[in-house]
Amino acid sequence: MARVEGLIPWDTYTCDLPIGKDRHNNNKYITHPNGKPSTTHFEKYEYYEDNQTIVLCTLETGRTHQIRVHLSSLGFPIVNDAIYGKVTSDEDMALCAYELTWPHPVTGEYYTCTLVDYDDDTIYISDEEVDE
Repeated sequence: MARVEGLIPWDTYTCDLPIGKDRHNNNKYITHPNGKPSTTHFEKYEYYEDNQTIVLCTLETGRTHQIRVHLSSLGFPIVNDAIYGKVTSDEDMALCAYELTWPHPVTGEYYTCTLVDYDDDTIYISDEEVDE
């Protein structure tokens, strides 16, 4: 889940731009035709104050900085992203995990941890076993 600068015009969008290292900046990645295949699915969650949008992001691949690079390349950098956008306040970068699913290392059963709600000080999560 990310809060981005700008009002995203689409309800859902899939970005499959390849990602590679920026040869001018060792800490940065860019979309580039010779980069590694990268796919991120985006879903508009809601418009937010100050010309911002909250977006659900689902990774199909796992490239370094993938969500940040794709959103920035689409013209919607994450709020307070010092590398791919700009810092506008002393808040943290507006990117957090909404849901994580993983297999138990012994039983192989899948578990999911989902963000239910959060405010500036507290994160509330729910966990449940899921069938995959």
